[in-house]
Order: sequence, then C-alpha cells, then structure tokens
Amino acid sequence: LSATNSLQSHKRDENPTGSTQSEAFSKKAVTAGTAIPLSPPLTLYNPIRGMRTPPVQHKSNQTLSTTPPHPDTFNPMKPILILSAIPEEIQDFLSHFTNTQTQTHGPFTTHHTQSDTTPLILSTTGVGKVSAAMTTQHLIERHQPRAILFTGLAGALNPNYEIGDLVIATRTIQYDIDASELGFPPGTIPYTPYHTFTPDPHLLAHAQAITLPQTIHHGTILTGDQFITHQKRPAYQHLFDHFQGDAIEMEGAALAHVCTHNQTPHLLIRTISDKANADAPTDFTTFLHTASQNSFQLIQTLLRTLP
Repeated sequence: LSATNSLQSHKRDENPTGSTQSEAFSKKAVTAGTAIPLSPPLTLYNPIRGMRTPPVQHKSNQTLSTTPPHPDTFNPMKPILILSAIPEEIQDFLSHFTNTQTQTHGPFTTHHTQSDTTPLILSTTGVGKVSAAMTTQHLIERHQPRAILFTGLAGALNPNYEIGDLVIATRTIQYDIDASELGFPPGTIPYTPYHTFTPDPHLLAHAQAITLPQTIHHGTILTGDQFITHQKRPAYQHLFDHFQGDAIEMEGAALAHVCTHNQTPHLLIRTISDKANADAPTDFTTFLHTASQNSFQLIQTLLRTLP
C-alpha cells in the first residue's frame, strides 16, 4: 500500500549500502559495516533531531549479508507466494487464474493455483507493518514457499519517477524506527543486526533483465506506518536527507525483515501511484486497477524466466 502522495527530492545515487544480517544476534547494532556499542555517550548525533555530538563508533571488518544463499530458491516443488496489502492490488492475478482453490486458516485466506508448472499461492497481508509481518510469518511457516513476491502501490519520493512506473526494490528500510538516542543509527532495529534489507540476488537479477512498455526503476523503497502528504513534509525531511529513498509505502521492509529472518527469498515490486500534489488520495484510489495490471505483467514475465 502506498504511504505517500509523494514528496519531491533530488535524484540520488543508487549504490545501496547498509547493515545486513549476521549469523547470530550480537549485542551490537550494525550498519554499513559499523558497530555501535550499546553504551554510547548520552549526547548523540542524530540527523533527524539535529543533535551535534557523534557517538563513539568502532569499525567492523566483517561485511554482513541480509540475503544468505538459500538452497530452495529455485526448488520447483515449492510454491511461490504472491502477496499484496489489499485484494485490489492483485486483482488481475485473481481474475487471470480461474482454476483456483481458496483455503481459509483462521483469519488467513489463500488462493492456490498454478502458472504452467509453478505452484502459486495468492494472498493479502493487510495494511501496515504489523499486519504484513504477521501474515508473512504465518504463510512461511504453513507453506514453506520457495520465494515471496510482494507487490502493490507506492508513492514517489524520487522526482524522476512518474505515475505508472514500476519500481523493483534493490533495498528496503523501515524509516520510522529511530533509537538513535541509544546509539543505534536511524532505521536500525535495536539489539539486532537489521537495518537495510536486500532481495534475493537471483530473483533481482531475473527481474532486472525484464523489459516492458512501462518504465522500470531499481531503487530504495522506504516503509513506515504513515500515509505521508505534502503538508507533512517538514516532519519527514529526513526521508530525503538521510535515507535517500526513491519510493515509500507501508509494508515492504516489514515483509523483507520476516523473509530475511526466515532465510526465505523475496522480491518487492511496486507501481508508483501518486506524486506530491493535492490529488494523492484520489490518485491512489483510482490507480489500483492499473497497478494490478502493471504488477501482473511484470510478475508473469518473471515467473516465465525462473528455472
């Protein structure tokens, strides 16, 4: 689900860096190869709140990976999950696959079908980070998917992104986590190595090789539990200055967090629904069908390229 009527920014360098996954939860926050002690000075540098004194930092020589190799990435016997926040964002999938079996398990509903020889499971997570994380964890435990593809709408932060463009996430960050007063860089989940989440490299490589009539971008997608409007820009200037996001929504990095923790390959694909103007709520509502069509075309093409 899109989280903005989009805010304007300058074009940023798409050379993603950031913290990644360690083999065990150490008592350090790791980002961009930097470990922050848990007992920093009380006065800390905070790019969001404007404090000036930086904490003591120690360099780590280890480069951590958010996406460890996964032996079942291309296991054809396991299903691929295609998820969105709300049904309208995957309506074209639900309409296309007529031979579908619907299952309900508690509050979770899944639609089981097949694309050629690939088993597919379609479902929705609900809106927001908690709903996305809860549903993703349940589906991973119940179905043990070979990969998860998450799609839907996003708002443009990058001024070069236009309504209708597709965005494939090269990294995702939860921008609304800020424990910098404890010495953790903004976006870092305290007492874990998690900050920046990257997709499965094999899925990303296949997706980046796809060409469609729509413009396809590759960039940073930010996730938070706010629908941002142009009027809220002063409170979210750090989205431009610090996180350098290209698009913004409300579920992707939470899903990526769960997938990373479970070592389940994932890929995030969004369609830009709105930009920085007063029409954002209308743009979001009226653009749902087009977003579903765009996502369907890209994901159908992606499925045909997978082994």
